[in-house]
Amino acid sequence: MVSDQNHFEVEFDIDGKIVDFLTSTLLEATPEERVRQRYLRVLHYEYGYPREFMKREVAIHHGSSLLTDTRGRPVRADIVIYRDAAACASKDQGRIYLVIECKAPSIKAGHNQLVSYVFNTSAEGGVWFNGSGEDDEVAYFRRVSAPESEFKEWIGIPRYKEAWDALGRRKKVDLKKPKDIKGLLRRCHNRLHGRGNDSEEEDLTMDMVRIMLAKAMDEEGTDPLPSFYCTPEEYISEAGINSVKGRIAKLFDDVKRANRDVFNEHERITVGARAVADVVVELQEYSLLSSSGAAHEWDLMGHAYEQYASVYLKREKGQFFTPACGRSHGVDGAARLHGCDSGPCRRLGRLLNWDHAICSQSYRRQ
Repeated sequence: MVSDQNHFEVEFDIDGKIVDFLTSTLLEATPEERVRQRYLRVLHYEYGYPREFMKREVAIHHGSSLLTDTRGRPVRADIVIYRDAAACASKDQGRIYLVIECKAPSIKAGHNQLVSYVFNTSAEGGVWFNGSGEDDEVAYFRRVSAPESEFKEWIGIPRYKEAWDALGRRKKVDLKKPKDIKGLLRRCHNRLHGRGNDSEEEDLTMDMVRIMLAKAMDEEGTDPLPSFYCTPEEYISEAGINSVKGRIAKLFDDVKRANRDVFNEHERITVGARAVADVVVELQEYSLLSSSGAAHEWDLMGHAYEQYASVYLKREKGQFFTPACGRSHGVDGAARLHGCDSGPCRRLGRLLNWDHAICSQSYRRQ
């Protein structure tokens, strides 16, 4: 049986060419094509959009003329999601729903292109993505018409057959198990580092774990609505993101009170409110605690150790880490295996083992 995580790996033929996810045709394995193919899989497996609703490299018209670059060459949107299969088959620009701009991992430009594509079509929003499979950077946008026409940074994009207004504070029963666990953790990691780059690597790594523990604590609560959330309105205002950080800090205080033998009473989430909100908008769509016997199929804590401990070791100590041992030996044991028996990695292992225990307790109760 193919695991969920394998769905997000780009497929190659024996000659090293990419097998297109939508059509199975062979494509050159350029860095940008790898990114595009990876996000096509995210759109299908995580968000549920049918393959027959999507096209890659779609030319965009401005009136009766094609949009062109400074050299007069037609420009193409990397990925277009149409409202239905018929619109996709006919490339109906008046029935485009979302546009995605993909860039090679080292490229940061492309926002202006995305804006141009959206405002020349019927698209309601878009995504900018330059994830390589090692680093995932992403930004979401929504087109709004009132009180004036704007292209606003948003907290995400809707799932298939879902309204934009569904984003934000979902009921706990509506939270999904993440399928692309590695991608989710990478996006959180990069959002935290993008906003918290004045902090030490150790602080950022531990803050990510503290936020994850706050999320797990919230899921354990009996309230059908989460406290771990960020609405679109909160995300675009200073007061709003401060409210988000206040809620997450309170949840982490609950974690500390419940585990006084693990946490210092003065321990806190150190990054700013914007960084916290960025991570919350990535995690809030998902449930970190398993709700069925499938807990063994997705060791979230093992993947978390792989992401955060290995990043710490490679950046701070110059060591390359075999991350799979985080799952085969347990996260605390993995730290000892790699000469990291004290300090940040050992502490990281203790915290993630604690979070794993929460998941196990939740499953046993159910």
